Amino acid sequence: MRKSGSWMSIWDDRILEYISKNSSSYAAELSKCEYIHVTSQHISRRLSTLAEHGLLAKNKKGVYSITQAGTDYIMGRYDAERDEPTESEFMETQMPMEKIAARLLQDLRDHDIDTSPVEAELSGSTYSPEITQKSDQHIYELTESLVETIEKNKKSE
Repeated sequence: MRKSGSWMSIWDDRILEYISKNSSSYAAELSKCEYIHVTSQHISRRLSTLAEHGLLAKNKKGVYSITQAGTDYIMGRYDAERDEPTESEFMETQMPMEKIAARLLQDLRDHDIDTSPVEAELSGSTYSPEITQKSDQHIYELTESLVETIEKNKKSE
């Protein structure tokens, strides 16, 4: 279920869906869409509003494309009112984070980078299907640390 913002109109979902499926669009094109029954002026205002809230991006020619936040909103993983991922998005993305951390550790090992500090940190953690938000955040922070380590090592090579 999508969590729309109080600033959104009924047409915004259709606009976002259309742009998501067609890569990009502009007001005049959207006004010809069979699923959107408002004027191009109204669509233009909605496009601007959606861009102001980060769901769309506008290029110099007035063509709009969907942002990651817009895609997440369409997928029901973004709360447009709070301007943040939904609770379910947070929980859905965290289980794979453990796998991502394991892959990053392996990549570091493959490049002869000492992973013992991170592995020691991970070994003290326990994970279960009922993963808590605190441990989710812990995995995320460790993964961020691994990415930083990889980037530093790439620069020094």
